Amino acid sequence: MTDTRIADVLKQRVQAALQESDSAVVPANTLTEFPWQKLCFQRGEALRLTFHRDGVETVVELDYNEFFVDEGYVEGSLDGACLASGDRVVVRRKYPRDTGPFEFMKAPAAVTP
Repeated sequence: MTDTRIADVLKQRVQAALQESDSAVVPANTLTEFPWQKLCFQRGEALRLTFHRDGVETVVELDYNEFFVDEGYVEGSLDGACLASGDRVVVRRKYPRDTGPFEFMKAPAAVTP
């Protein structure tokens, strides 16, 4: 699976999750078409996603013009963080009603009554 294919699927699934909204909270594993156990985010020259699946790492670098996470000091940033496949993630449009770029953020903790 190529970086381009993974990026295309991510974009399609983020757009589907958002529909007419500017943000949505979704299970992280719904953003890909392949199973994985852990997903790590890292800022650098590009947004680096590392998918851990069955002992194998798949690294994908995404253009900041399409996807990003804020710097690590920003509340909710996923920079340097990892998610389990069932964890929830916030996906949102950087600019309301625009087609991108899309941001990934930590989902708020679930509130139990």
